[in-house]
Amino acid sequence: MNREMNLSASTADNILENTEMNSLESIEDEIIDQSVEMEILPDLLSVIMSIIPGSPHGKPIRRDTINLAFLEKGIYYGLDEAVIFDALLKGNTKETYIVAKGKRPEEGADAYIEYTKDLETLGSGIPKTQDDGTVNFKELNFVQNVQAGEVLARKILAQVGKPGFNVLGQEIPGILGKDVFLQAGKNTSLNEDGTILTSNINGKLELKDGKLSVSEVLEIKGDVDATTGNINFLGSIIVNGMVQSGYVVKAIGNIEIKGPVEAAIIESSGDIILQRGIQGKEVGKLKAGGNIIAKFIEMSTVIAGGNVVTESILHSKVKSGGIVSLTAGKGAILGSEVIAVNGLEAITVGSNLGKGTEIILGAPPEVLEEYKALKAQIEKVNNAIATTITNIQFLQSRQEKEPGSNQSRINTMIKLKLKLERDLKIRKIKKEKLDEILKDATNGALSVSKTLHVGTKITLGNQFKEIKTPYENARVHRKNGSGEIEIMLL
Repeated sequence: MNREMNLSASTADNILENTEMNSLESIEDEIIDQSVEMEILPDLLSVIMSIIPGSPHGKPIRRDTINLAFLEKGIYYGLDEAVIFDALLKGNTKETYIVAKGKRPEEGADAYIEYTKDLETLGSGIPKTQDDGTVNFKELNFVQNVQAGEVLARKILAQVGKPGFNVLGQEIPGILGKDVFLQAGKNTSLNEDGTILTSNINGKLELKDGKLSVSEVLEIKGDVDATTGNINFLGSIIVNGMVQSGYVVKAIGNIEIKGPVEAAIIESSGDIILQRGIQGKEVGKLKAGGNIIAKFIEMSTVIAGGNVVTESILHSKVKSGGIVSLTAGKGAILGSEVIAVNGLEAITVGSNLGKGTEIILGAPPEVLEEYKALKAQIEKVNNAIATTITNIQFLQSRQEKEPGSNQSRINTMIKLKLKLERDLKIRKIKKEKLDEILKDATNGALSVSKTLHVGTKITLGNQFKEIKTPYENARVHRKNGSGEIEIMLL
């Protein structure tokens, strides 16, 4: 009995062992092909493929298997065919492959500021190159003028870059470039969207703390010389030093110069103030739309739309649309021509040395200039007519001896004579009109508190008088009624 039981147990064990061995052999005989695993990275811009090993007798990875994996994952964009081919060729189960890449979006161009002026040479003192290639060392770009309403800078907006695509074929918007801010400085304004900067005034362009500003006053700490070059400014100018010979200072506003002015040219649409005066060496010039105030005026030309106030005028030409006043210091006019529409007051006029001084009063300078020019032109035309008549008479005398020989020349001379006579008539009509204006010019008067010297020539309107004897404390004006020049002792 026991023997039977032992045999039964042994048989059962053999059966179980055989069953397990058969089961293992069945598993080993099952064929498993290689497969793939796709992983889309979180940014959706890359796909990593891994090859999953199969059984020893399984088939290597196939392209249709890969395609199916792409389809199941929804991967459509950026497939790298070269990498896929390499993976199929190697069949390496220990390597991973990046089989698809998306396209990153591009960043667009950054915003930037476009300036209408050259900021690199702003106040640099770099000489100006002429059209012929030569360099003008008196034009040094010391000032960059701007006008009210002029555009100084523009903001060019940032751009959006080209879009990208993820591996799922979805578009990724392009990236906007970096922004910048256009800031307004003193006397400038921005438009509503902050893209255009304009000047509020006429003046000098300046760059301070990264902002463009405009100053209505240009202050020069030292002299106007080779370090500054010529100055041409749309505002007002203050020169703390001197203006050397040969340089030009121009301004739309006022000009104030604290040092002396040499043989230079100073022009202003406003007033000119010279604390130390001008020694022009016969080429210096002051020209102002308003008043001119100078310590002294020597060997210079001075033209003012308003008044001229000074302590002395020596060997100069002065024209004033207002009053010329010399009531301080020496208050002397010597060897000069002075035109003053509304009168002249001085301490001394002329000199014992007999140097000519001419005073012209009561009429605008431009009227007097035109009047003088017309008188000279009339005289010239009269001389031309007289010469033409003489030539006609000469040719006619020869015509009597040789009939017909000079007729064409005579005809030409007669036509010239008629033309000159018409021209003379037109000029005389213009002169008559100016005569009437000068006849009515009674505003001007000359007041001399000390000495009016012999030899001084005075024109008042259309009246003329030369001083033959000296006068002390006198007033020269036109009589009411007759309009003749009268000298009154005060």
